[in-house]
Amino acid sequence: MMPPRFARVGGRHVCWRAQGAGPACLLLHGSPQSSRALAGLGAAVAAAGLCAIMPDTPGAGHSDALPAEHLNIADLADALADFADAIGLGRFALYGTHTGAAIACAFAARHPGRITSLVLDGLAAWTDAERENYRQDYAPPFLPRWDGSLMTWLWSRMEAQSLFFPWHQPTGKTWRNVDLSPPWHLHRNAMDMLDSGDAYRPIYHASLAFDPAAFLPHAGPAQILSLASDVLRPHAARPALAHLPATFFEQPAKLWDAVASALAKNPGDAAPPLPAPTMFWRGTLTGATKPMVLLHAAGASSRAFAPKLAEFAANGPVIAVDLPGHGFDESEMPSTAQAVAAIVKAQCHALGLDHFTAAGDRFGAVIAAAMTDAKISAKILAPPATAPDLAGRGALDLTPAWDGTHLTRAWRAAWRQALFDPWYDTTTAAARTPPPALDPATIHAAALDLLRAGPAWITANQIEAKESSYFFEKK
Repeated sequence: MMPPRFARVGGRHVCWRAQGAGPACLLLHGSPQSSRALAGLGAAVAAAGLCAIMPDTPGAGHSDALPAEHLNIADLADALADFADAIGLGRFALYGTHTGAAIACAFAARHPGRITSLVLDGLAAWTDAERENYRQDYAPPFLPRWDGSLMTWLWSRMEAQSLFFPWHQPTGKTWRNVDLSPPWHLHRNAMDMLDSGDAYRPIYHASLAFDPAAFLPHAGPAQILSLASDVLRPHAARPALAHLPATFFEQPAKLWDAVASALAKNPGDAAPPLPAPTMFWRGTLTGATKPMVLLHAAGASSRAFAPKLAEFAANGPVIAVDLPGHGFDESEMPSTAQAVAAIVKAQCHALGLDHFTAAGDRFGAVIAAAMTDAKISAKILAPPATAPDLAGRGALDLTPAWDGTHLTRAWRAAWRQALFDPWYDTTTAAARTPPPALDPATIHAAALDLLRAGPAWITANQIEAKESSYFFEKK
């Protein structure tokens, strides 16, 4: 897996991934997916001697949404130009699939001097009837419900989307005659949609409204390369696209090699040296006082501190970070507190932090204690858990299940976390008092944190259970 990088563009977080070195190529994903879906293509492009750069579309993956009230593809194309400027790109080759193909087409038309080659994979040319049909039911609101049933709906949608097009009309006529995607693939797509949340709808609506005929005359030379099984293959023969050279492939690997070859024929400028992947953080580093670095609990993320960041910042610079394997950090969680502390120290130093206070919540407090030295002090926001069975019962196995029940397990655990401490002890003795307001959005966000953490949640609980006494007795 390509590690995520983060850029700040116009006040927004933009997540991007990169692979390889050489002339720059931008690869744009479809919706509701993220740059994670481009791993195979990115590897093929890198093997061709190019630098594959894959941003998450605003509102998708780990990228913040645009503030536009009525989003359109031109907005997303201009946001791509801002991103390219932010990371120092000049001219580059460009590929996009589905919604990414629409963005690529619009970008080439609006910024023609920056494109050396253009490959479109699954560019849509919707009819008015299709637009109306899909606008009605294809992208319904994606909002948490009090009972967690959104998770069941999501898995059902992922399965239907794998087998039918359009997914919301599962009939013999819409049957795709393909294998059902395996659980890991369904889970990846489900996580992409969970990451995007209801922000996926404006992106879909923008894609449906897109008319390639308004942009292609200004986009320069382009070609269609796609899979023969792509649900949008028939669109290539429609009047708006029929003039483009089109080639279709039976296997993804063949398509990836063809795309890489096409992009390499007219390469862009050499990509600038890529920055090392850094940890994701929220907050501010401005201020003259000693900074504070907030470390979250096991199975949580920096999101847990978001409501109080302004309060913390009143006393000086403060950031909340995602620990290894949690939140937007996709690295593996080490098995010891010292190893985790070493990673966080190095990441803080990369941000220019030398003297600071590490303030931790539970598992985060263990890591903060392990980080202390002559320059770093520790502060306990909440002490580590003392439950003797924390290592064995404190986290669930959330490996993707064929029926999607791992999604509902995460929701139920998050719901109980809000009511009990520890969450698996559901007696009155462990009840939180007073009982919190069980806001569905808050429970949903906590469940998403658990799903992102996955095995790192288990490892973090084991560290908290086994090592907290050592560090706190030592301190």
